[in-house]
Amino acid sequence: MGWRSFPDGLHGTLRIGRPSLPRQSNRVAVGNLRVGDARVDLVCERVAQKRESVALTDVKVDGQLDVVLEIPRMRRQDGLVGRERSRTL
Repeated sequence: MGWRSFPDGLHGTLRIGRPSLPRQSNRVAVGNLRVGDARVDLVCERVAQKRESVALTDVKVDGQLDVVLEIPRMRRQDGLVGRERSRTL
């Protein structure tokens, strides 16, 4: 599994961007990931409609931690690129 992650234990934040899975896997779980004094379990799954799309489907946090999913810029049909967004889970 791959993703860009930016753990910041001092500020109690884990930022995750662009999760991806190996071709042979449709689901990957990461458990007991430590960020500062907190621990987090994450589950990523391949979206059935779009085989290349991966969703962060479950997040369980033990402690004080904000998990932020970075949503990449999307190219629109008119060719313009939307802005990057994030969502705190």
